[in-house]
Amino acid sequence: MLLVAPYLDEDEQTVGIHVDVRHMAPTEIGQSVTVTSELLEVKDNKLRFALSAVNDQGVKIGEGRHRRAVINQKKFAGGA
Repeated sequence: MLLVAPYLDEDEQTVGIHVDVRHMAPTEIGQSVTVTSELLEVKDNKLRFALSAVNDQGVKIGEGRHRRAVINQKKFAGGA
């Protein structure tokens, strides 16, 4: 959401429509994890992202894809 927020109109927001995540390695309780996201595609009102998670030892612990849709908040809240 933070990646695209500066580009949205005042009445727009995004909602998640799909998550596909692959867990690749364990991380101990207390370890730090850094998650990065890259916007891969914008098509109509749909956004597609690539995600990656790495622990503080540099081990890639997960990766995935996420899709979001841009919506008009007023129409969405009104059930339109």
